[in-house]
Amino acid sequence: MPAESYAAAAVPGVPLFAPQIDPMTENRRHLDWRRIRATRIDGLLMVPAAIALLLLFHGHPVTVWFLVMAINLSYHFVMETACGQTFGKRWKNLRVVKRDGGPAGASAIAARTVFRIIDAQFIYLVGLITMVITGKRRQRVGDLAAGTIVREDDRPWKPAPSSPLLVIYPVVWIAAALFFGSQLDPKPVTLTNDAYMQQVDRVCEQRMFAEASLTGNASFLQLQQISLQETQAIKNLPPPVTPEAVYGRKVVLKWKRKIDKTAAQIVADARTSNNPRTTLENETPRLIDVMKQAEARMAALGLPHCARL
Repeated sequence: MPAESYAAAAVPGVPLFAPQIDPMTENRRHLDWRRIRATRIDGLLMVPAAIALLLLFHGHPVTVWFLVMAINLSYHFVMETACGQTFGKRWKNLRVVKRDGGPAGASAIAARTVFRIIDAQFIYLVGLITMVITGKRRQRVGDLAAGTIVREDDRPWKPAPSSPLLVIYPVVWIAAALFFGSQLDPKPVTLTNDAYMQQVDRVCEQRMFAEASLTGNASFLQLQQISLQETQAIKNLPPPVTPEAVYGRKVVLKWKRKIDKTAAQIVADARTSNNPRTTLENETPRLIDVMKQAEARMAALGLPHCARL
């Protein structure tokens, strides 16, 4: 079209093109529900990864929890650094940028991503409250820390300069998840090679079967009786021969006597109390503490059933 045609179409005092809204001053309240839906979409994308990790790291719940968190952080960090948006944000036509509307670099997105751990508390309630407090800017804690905003994807965008952090941070997060998960996950107990101590562990296994066979809510007295029977069954085993078995049997019976003595004291206190039920509830934690100490020693001896594992 000739230039004069544009001139002819122009109306004095009215610009041909509407000016773009300044990201520093725009009102982004209308994007709240789109951001919430985008977060839900991204959350659903983590479900297959969580299921795969549960199958791959079966029996290591802490490791799985940390890995899911690390993968979730890595997903948001890589996508928002490289593209300015996750799949959820892309679906809802949103993009993460700096407060002035420019592309956010790897360092800013890393800060925004790490603070997601805080924003996500109580099903993202912390992040939502922070967004409301910041008014029309609608910044969560991560945005405030990183100097970023989430706005409508309505203008051309180019990524920030590439950075090695795009690879370094995900590797560090996943490695940290594996390390701390391995430290905090309950360690599997390998059954002892001593034949006599294996008999002791089978006695404990029978006790577990007896507890499992109780119907409904087992009473304290029922559980106490099963524990006493277990102690007596261990005492009735033939005398051990090997030094390992002599020591192991001594340790097991020592802790069994502590458990039975503590349980007997609780029962006696309940019988002389004006409110037996309350007495049992108040004193049972003391028994649980003794049992946990005993189970740790049983695990060290290589007795998984005595350790209730």
